[in-house]
Formats: sequence, structure tokens, C-alpha cells
Amino acid sequence: MVVFHDEEQNKKLGEIHARQEEAAVKALADTYGIGYVDLSGIGINTDALLLIPEEISRAAKIACFQMVGKKVSVAVQSPTDEKAIEQIDNLETKGYIIHLYLVSARSLDKAWARYADVSGSLRSRGGLLDITDEGLQELAKKVHTNSDIKDLFMDMVKSGDAHKVSKLMEIIFGAAIGTKSSDVHIEAAEGFSRLRFRQDGVLQDIVEFPLEIYKSINSRIKLLSEMKLTSTATAQDGRFTIMYKGTEIEIRTSLIPGPYGESIVMRILNPEGLTVELEQMGIQKKLFDVLQIEIEKPNGMLLTTGPTGSGKTTALYSFLKRIYTPEIKILTIEDPIEYHLPGVTQTQVDHDKGYDFSSGLRAALRQDPDVIMVGEIRDKETASTAINASLTGHLVLSTLHTNNAAGAIPRLIELGVNPKILPDALTVAMAQRLIRRLCKDCKADYTPTPTEEKLLRAIVKNGEETGKDFSYMGVTSTNEYKIFKPVGCEKCGGIGYKGRIGLYEAILVDDKVADIIANNPTEREIKHGSLHQGIFTMVEDGVSKILSGITTIEEVQSTVDMAEDLPEGWNKLEVAPTAEVYVSTPEQIVETPISPAIESNRDIQFRPAALTDDGKIIESNSSATESVLPIKELIMLVDYLKTLENEQDKNPEQGIKQKITDLKETIVNLLVRSDVSKWIMYDPTVVVHSEVEKIVSGLEALEHHQSRKPNVSVASQLRDIRNTIENLVAKG
Repeated sequence: MVVFHDEEQNKKLGEIHARQEEAAVKALADTYGIGYVDLSGIGINTDALLLIPEEISRAAKIACFQMVGKKVSVAVQSPTDEKAIEQIDNLETKGYIIHLYLVSARSLDKAWARYADVSGSLRSRGGLLDITDEGLQELAKKVHTNSDIKDLFMDMVKSGDAHKVSKLMEIIFGAAIGTKSSDVHIEAAEGFSRLRFRQDGVLQDIVEFPLEIYKSINSRIKLLSEMKLTSTATAQDGRFTIMYKGTEIEIRTSLIPGPYGESIVMRILNPEGLTVELEQMGIQKKLFDVLQIEIEKPNGMLLTTGPTGSGKTTALYSFLKRIYTPEIKILTIEDPIEYHLPGVTQTQVDHDKGYDFSSGLRAALRQDPDVIMVGEIRDKETASTAINASLTGHLVLSTLHTNNAAGAIPRLIELGVNPKILPDALTVAMAQRLIRRLCKDCKADYTPTPTEEKLLRAIVKNGEETGKDFSYMGVTSTNEYKIFKPVGCEKCGGIGYKGRIGLYEAILVDDKVADIIANNPTEREIKHGSLHQGIFTMVEDGVSKILSGITTIEEVQSTVDMAEDLPEGWNKLEVAPTAEVYVSTPEQIVETPISPAIESNRDIQFRPAALTDDGKIIESNSSATESVLPIKELIMLVDYLKTLENEQDKNPEQGIKQKITDLKETIVNLLVRSDVSKWIMYDPTVVVHSEVEKIVSGLEALEHHQSRKPNVSVASQLRDIRNTIENLVAKG
């Protein structure tokens, strides 16, 4: 009697069916003219697999199974399936090069099974950090303020969750993306660590947590960024990717050594933040009309200038998006590629292989492009090649590091560009900065102080006299002014600001400006020669946004010198030849020389305090007590403090005691008063504003500490002092 073993026979039948299925798929692949692969004998790369979320992968019957750089091997059950085609197009849009393979349903099942091997939402090895949409949506429901982030983070720190580090990473990046933060800072100090987010250009403290947790996060970030785990004495750079809503978000990672651990900074390159439409950038009307014309021209050069983080790359991407059509070839040379533009050929510099901006630009010209974007002009060769490209029928877009639009022209000449040919190549030089927007949900209007109103009117009047048109905003130098201040609500996380907007200025190279350029001019000559164009300066653009309720005086003042272009005596205040400080007797005035750091500006007025016979301060009328806070000088101090902070961040052991001492003396020399009732005795011989006393006392303590034990916390303390000065500027 024949014994039929069901299990064994079914297994044999399954093997026969599998072979037949694979043979049929292979024959079909030959018919389609595409590759064939049996995934049962191939390892599945989870980096590749996670390029497409599991739910979408199953619905489209598609799976990515291998990846080398930007080359991705993609398996499909049907190459004509609309959902599969959509996913392939999506990958190509992001810059991936697709190698397509036809596979059986059995092969796809094997690939999909690998999703289960990915632990939770986080891969534990380098390359890709995948945060689930569900996790982020849940975070969004819980997180309204930075305080909410702190509570979530510390709850997880205190928990006994086996996947604590993975969950903490999810909270960090989920919250950072949810709050539209541009950078994540994780810093080790003496006895604790600190997490901070840069939100709308300003660093915000989130939470302090134990060093043990920091060490685990540090190791995980190194692993993800493919850095050396054991290296702690040298700086390291890396990157990894977050998958969010089917979109890649690249994270650039930088680690530098410190006495208590490495300082970790992660730049979040969210494509969402780089896809701003031209109309959304806040460009003033006159300049917008000019740019609309210039970027449509077949040749020429348009430069954007400004410091790091001023939105230059975003502006260039907006220009490219606006002018792209299938009829033109656009090629970019970037460092790095921050956002993949559909239809645009993008290349990234690689200094190790000798592919820099100059060599990339030379190569780009052999690609028959119509438009070229160069990430930055840094040297003579790049500048000359870019100029020649614009003269030979190409539209060139690039960036340059200068303080203002007029400065772009002397900078190019300094780099070796012939001033005789420059006007034929350069069409527009634009400068920009980013400032915070007031939160629309909580901003409050208020009547400006006499000083504020005087400043705003002087700027508007000066602009009107040089042909600037403020009337489209309903603004003149004589009508009533209303401005706004931040309040803070749930929508903005209690900060009072939400989002950023640009300040812009530009110089159009017309015939008059061209004649000036030919004579190797200074910035001042170029600026004066362009007044007839009627384009707002950044200060005037800032005033327009202040009076429109978009931002505040404090935000504009933190970015540009609002009184820079005003005529002498605009504030109708006398300029004292020396700075007079308040002394303990009403008859005596001590004249103190101005610190070298501020010697160039002498528009500060000091008056003696009204004192009783026993030395007490008494109230006096407004004319006797009115004075002006040294805004310009205090802003200079803020800039200098930033320099000291950077020095300490880079090298905590670097001794800066003398610099701190000099800074303290400078501040003492800047003593002024805005309200007599707020002044207190700092020194037996000097009456000082209470907030100035706080600054000086902080510097004294830091000076003493630095002489005993230099450490990384010095930068943090300097930052706190800087914040106090910025608050004082805001009150001024």
C-alpha cells in the first residue's frame, strides 16, 4: 500500500510551484526588457527597504532591496502598476538612480518580512533613522511648548523602558521637526547635559538631563552618522536620514571635543523649509518686480549675499523653482545638496576628490546648461568662471559673503574680476537677513515710545527724500504710527514669535551703476549711485515690516543698524565729547574715556543724577533725566560676546580672562540711565543702572572663575550675559 505523506508532498509541490512561478516571472522580465531577480537568495538592505514605508510598499507591490550611494535596486511585481510607477517617480525626484527588477509575489513577501526585523521606529545602525508617522502625530498632539518637550523627555529618562534611547531619539527629532527647529544642540557640562533647539534662529533651552543618558545618545548618533565610536579627541562630521511622511529629511551632524564630553550639533535639512515660494519670502514690492524680470533673462548673474543662516540657499531654490520649465537645462553645484529639485541636475562638491566649486563650474559649462547655480563664490577662479559663463549666454545664480548688496561689487573686484567687464555680467546684487515673525495669534499693538517713533519717522522721511515709496503700505513720515509687541500663547510656545521672514535690499546694475563700477568704486559710492532705483534698504524694509505688524523694532535692531543711513543729528540730541558717569555728589562729574572698542561712536548723552544732601537719588522732571541707551554700542558688545562664546565652544581651555576684563571695563564706561528710580549704587563713587550692575557682576564672577578653572560652561555663562544685554537693548 502506498503511504501518502501530506506534509512532504505539499512541500515538494510548493517547490515545483515556486520554480514554475520564478521561471514565468523571468520570461516575463525578458519580454518587458527589464532585470529579473529571485530575492530568496539575496540579502535585503534595510536602508533601501525603508526608503518606502511598509504600508505604501505593500499597496504598490514594490520593494527597495539594495542601495549603494544613490543607486537603488527596486523590485516590482508589475512595472505598469500606477502605484508602483508613482513610487519610482518619487524616488527619482529625490535624486535616486533606479535599477528596476521584476520579481514574484513570493520574493516580495520575503522582502516585506524584513520590515518586522526593524525594531520599532528606529534602526540601530548607521545611515537611517526612521520615525513613524504615527509616532510623530502622537507627539504633535502632546507637544505645544518647549515645556511639553521637557516633560516628555524627562518622563522617558525616568522610565524603565528597554528601548529608552530609541524613544528619546524619537522625542528629540519628532519634537524638532514638529517645532520647525533648524538645529539640535546636545552639550555635556560638569555634572549634567543639556538639550537645546534653534527655533526661528534663536537657541532655546529645552531640558537638562544626566550625563549617563547623554553618553547613550552620543553613541547612537555616532552609529547613525557612521562616525568612529571610540574617537573623542578629534572633531567628526557625518550625516544620516530621517524618513518622515515618505520624505527624506537629512541630518548633518557635527561633534567637537570638550572637557566633559563632545558637543553635538545636528542641522535638520527639512525640504519643507526649503520650498518657499517666491511670493512667500516677504520681498518688498519694488524688488519683487525687479527680480521677476531679471530671473527670466537668458543670461546674466544674480548674487545673493549675507551671513550663514540668512536664507540665501532658500532664495536661490525659490528662483530656480520659478524659472524651471522642461525646455531649459538647470544645473547646480552645491555643498551640500539641501533639497532635491525635480527636473534639475544637481551635483555636490567633494573636496577630497578635487571636485570643488571652480572645477564643478568648469564641468557644468560642458553640459550645455541654460541656468547654473553655484553654491558660493569663494575664490578668484570660481568668480572668473562664473563671470565668463554669464557673458556667454548663461544665467548664473550664486552667493557671496558680504554685509550688504553694495559690498558684492568691491568683493568681486577684490577676487580679481575686471571692473570693466563686471557691469556686462552682473545684473543684480541682493543682500538678505532673516528675522522672526510676530505670532499672529497673540501679538498686541501699542503706541511707540517717543524714541521709537522718532527713529521710525526719521527712517521713513529719509527714504522718502531718496525716492522710496512707502505709500502702498499706507505709511508716510507724518501719519500716526502703531506697532506691535510679542505676548506669547500656546500656538507659538509662549515665545511670541512664530516663523521667520526676510529683510532684503538690492542694487540693480543699470547704466548709472555700470558707469560707477567701471571706476573701481567703494561701497559708499555704489550705494549712493543706486539711490535713484527706489529699492528699499534692509533698514527701510525692516521698518515696513514693523509698521505692517509683521515684526518688532527689537528684531530689526538685532540684525541691522537702524540709524546707519540717517543724517547726523536726526534725533536732535547733543553729542557729548566725553562720557559722563554719575557720581556721589551733585557738583562733581567724573569724565571717563570711552573704551577703544566703542571709540568711533560718541552719540551717548549722560547727565548727573539729582541727589539729596545725603547722597540719595531724587526724582526730577523729564527734561532733566532724559537720556538715551547706547543701543549701537550694546549691539557691538553682543557681537563681541558671540565671538567669545564661539572661542569657548571650540576650545574650552582657551584662556579669555583678559578679554572678559576688557569687556567689563567697556560696559562700565557705557553707564547710562533711562529711569532714575531704577538706578542703584554699584560702587561708592558711581551710580549704575540695576541691569548694568547685573551684567558687570556676572562678568566679575566669570572673570574670577575663568582664572581658577577654565571650562566649557564659560560659553554658557557668556551667553546668559549676552541675553541680559539683548534685553537691555530691547528696553532701550
